[in-house]
Formats: sequence, structure tokens, C-alpha cells
Amino acid sequence: MFGRKSPEAVAAKNARSEHNDRFNNSSTDPDSEEFLASHDRVVAAEADAKAARRR
Repeated sequence: MFGRKSPEAVAAKNARSEHNDRFNNSSTDPDSEEFLASHDRVVAAEADAKAARRR
């Protein structure tokens, strides 16, 4: 698997990218439910990717 990203790593990168596209340079309150839910999805996806690397 050298040089290839796991599906979990790709999902984490996509989640982070979507979150950044949606909320960077926006007037969304960082304490809003929408922002926090998106952030939680990113954190969960990154945790999944980290766990997959340990397998």
C-alpha cells in the first residue's frame, strides 16, 4: 500500500476540504450547530483514518 491512501484517509481529507470550503471566509458563527456538526464529522473522519493507519 506504499504511496496509496486508505479510503479512510481520503474520506478525512474530503471531509476537511468540504468543511473548509463551506466555512472559511464565511460569517458563520463557529459556535453554531451547523459549524460544530461539520467539525465533528471532520474529527471523526480523521480519527477513523488514524485508526486505519494503526491496523
